[in-house]
Amino acid sequence: MVTLQDGKYIESEISSSFPNLPIVKEIPRFVEQSQTLGRSPTLRAFRQWVRKQINST
Repeated sequence: MVTLQDGKYIESEISSSFPNLPIVKEIPRFVEQSQTLGRSPTLRAFRQWVRKQINST
């Protein structure tokens, strides 16, 4: 993930938009999953994962 700080882009392990979600680790997994399962099933799984993450915090 890349964030903008002081006018420069730097790599970050934490999303400034979603600081409590492990986005950096999970997005590549969902991208890979979409290549085998397809777009729609993966988007459903991603939305379900996000809901679960939000409800567990």
